[in-house]
Amino acid sequence: MRTIPRIARLERSPTICENTAVAARRVAESGRGDIAAIASELCADTYGLDVVARRIQDSKDNYMRFACIARECIVTRRADRSSFVVVVSHEPGSLFRLLGLFAALGVNLVKLESRPIPGNAFEFGFMLEIESVPSDRHSMPSRSAAGILRILTLPWKLSDARNGGRTMNDRKFGLVGHPLGRSYSPRIHELLGSTPYDLIDIAEDELEPFFARRAFDGVNVTIPYKVAALSLVDDASEVARAIGCINTVVKRPGWHALRP
Repeated sequence: MRTIPRIARLERSPTICENTAVAARRVAESGRGDIAAIASELCADTYGLDVVARRIQDSKDNYMRFACIARECIVTRRADRSSFVVVVSHEPGSLFRLLGLFAALGVNLVKLESRPIPGNAFEFGFMLEIESVPSDRHSMPSRSAAGILRILTLPWKLSDARNGGRTMNDRKFGLVGHPLGRSYSPRIHELLGSTPYDLIDIAEDELEPFFARRAFDGVNVTIPYKVAALSLVDDASEVARAIGCINTVVKRPGWHALRP
């Protein structure tokens, strides 16, 4: 741990705490006069501590960030960045393909940090931050953030080389419909560095046998099978059931429709 030079000159040893508030509380509860906490003035007021020095940081841009964790995505009006925690498959080029998403969509990547995955030697997760939010429908970067969020959901859940030894390139995904001769979906997935993506152009009487074979790990469903496919899955979201059609199905292990 790096010690602030001004603190080092006092010949005091630093002690790591969960956060600055905990440090202030521990100092207050100790009753000692020879220890101090690095914390805000609010913490000093809360725990009845005296402020002995201000602005001790050695960088004028030093600040602490806090994150609120929620089940649903909440974007405030002042938000201008999006953050992701991503695990990519443990194979050559996986991170390169991920970063290619931002270049392809013209989104600026402002932060990239790696963190070890506990229990898996030499494997890392990545913390990303981009200058884009998924809330403003009228902004191209914002729409890009929303698209990236949807794209990253799949690698986060499925790109696990430890899952039976399979990587993202071992998995099969595609688009089911008819006709699909003019679809650009495989090319789009290739440009975005995604997993291989096939066109599954089948007739109506082939739809049920296709789902019964379960040969793919996930498929998108397009016209004219969005309604018919709903009766062939093992489970579906409440929204999909209410609307009566689907367009995204994943295998886990049965067929599950995610959204209409």
